[in-house]
Formats: sequence, C-alpha cells, structure tokens
Amino acid sequence: MASGRERDRVGQRHGRAASAADGGGRLLPACPYIAVDAVRALVAGDRAETSIAGLVLTAGMAIFEPALGVAKRPIGARLGSSATAGEGIQNLLCAYLAMAVFAGLAANTLWGRLVA
Repeated sequence: MASGRERDRVGQRHGRAASAADGGGRLLPACPYIAVDAVRALVAGDRAETSIAGLVLTAGMAIFEPALGVAKRPIGARLGSSATAGEGIQNLLCAYLAMAVFAGLAANTLWGRLVA
C-alpha cells in the first residue's frame, strides 16, 4: 500500500500533466485563425513591420532570461524541486528564442530600410 506522501507525489504529477494539457487545449482554437491570417498576409503581399518596443522587449528578454535560468537551476536542486530546475532550463530556451527573434527583427528593420 502506498504511503500518503507517495499518493501526494503521484497526484501532483498527474495534476501538472493535466494542467499542461489544458493550457495547450486553450490555444488550439487560435491555430486556424493564425493559419488563415498568415496565408492571407502572404497572398496579399503584406510586409511585417518592426517597432522599437518589439526590439527593446526582445533584447531585454535575451539579456535577462539567461540570468533567470542560471539562477533557477541551483535553487531547484537545493529545494529538491525538479519543476523549478526545469523552469530554469526553459528560461534558457526562451533566451535562445528571444535572441533569434531579435536577430530577425533587426534584420527585417535594416533590410526593410535598405530596400525601401
């Protein structure tokens, strides 16, 4: 027979998995809208525009997310929380994505000015 502590751990894992699935399920209805809008923009020849706010936000994420990720991993290990440690890894991945987005925005801004 499982102890109360073991039952709590199993329940917590199931709760996290259900919560993650529910969060993804909420985004699913937006997928057709995004796909249709993307195709419409391509067919119409709409050009993406960059903004200073977008550049500043992604640059900030690229700077601060790695620090968050590096800090959360040892904290998670000290607390014995794989969720916190995993979140640190997720922060590092978000930083890489922010760097890629920033590079794309910067290139789009520079290329758009050279072409126009």
